[in-house]
Amino acid sequence: MGYSDLLTSAQMDSVTECGTLFLESLAKLETFSAPKLRHISRDLRLQFVGLPDLSSFKSLEAVSGDILILNNYALLSADIDPAFSKQVAIVGNVNLKTITGFNSSTTATAITVGENYALASLTGFNGIRNLTGHYSIMNYKIVCVDDNLGPWSFCLSRNQNLTHVSGFSALSSVSESARISSHIRLVSLDGLRNLTKIGASLLISANDAIDDLGLTSLKSVGGSVVIERNQKLSNLNSLGSLESVDRLSISYNTGLTSIDAIESIKSVRRVGIYDNPNLSDCLTPLCYICSVGNCFKTEDNGPQCSSNDCQ
Repeated sequence: MGYSDLLTSAQMDSVTECGTLFLESLAKLETFSAPKLRHISRDLRLQFVGLPDLSSFKSLEAVSGDILILNNYALLSADIDPAFSKQVAIVGNVNLKTITGFNSSTTATAITVGENYALASLTGFNGIRNLTGHYSIMNYKIVCVDDNLGPWSFCLSRNQNLTHVSGFSALSSVSESARISSHIRLVSLDGLRNLTKIGASLLISANDAIDDLGLTSLKSVGGSVVIERNQKLSNLNSLGSLESVDRLSISYNTGLTSIDAIESIKSVRRVGIYDNPNLSDCLTPLCYICSVGNCFKTEDNGPQCSSNDCQ
């Protein structure tokens, strides 16, 4: 259903189950009635639709395919709660303020929340324990570019009004990479406090206000941990449980004064510490975790953190 700039209402009053449900290019659609719809056996896609909320889907119990909520400029809240197991993408809904739903499932392929510029509260997705794959829909890929750290199982990016992430409280493992990037007001990732394992890489980048990484249970990252351009981040204390990582890169964090917490790391192949001007005396933790072989390099940091010599 789609491609009409004039349609203001639509009904599926007798439908209890359908295959793929697309509502697309319906900018003036203000009401949609589907009071008996319980199951979508493939994908649910809402794109460029005029609905202010998702109350039309309150009866929906399960979506077997992807849930894609993209570029709906009138949408203010996302609070539906169907069971799902594939990917969920909530992207480009510039007036969306709250995400409180999506709490019924424990496992999904991937979750992307990005470019929802008015989003102030993200309290949903509290049932999710495991993310098992990565996103695959091309038209929102720009939000989480597949650079050398991707592809992404978890991506939270460019939600400029978001201050806290209190959702995802049950999330414990991510099979591929996780990305938290490009937020102006984001202060804490406390909602991710139960995350213990990331199969590939972790990127925390360009979050201007963040001062608490919140990842207090994280023990293992199979690929790289990259922490860069987080101006207010002063320490890495929230990473005090991290034991194993392939590569660790910490750079351009202008407020960073201590990395002592990385002494918890027991296994690491390479560490790079660059351009953190207020970081001094970093050699103690670096020499501790690199006690066998020379695994680190520092450059353009504060005093006693621009040497590569443990002697």
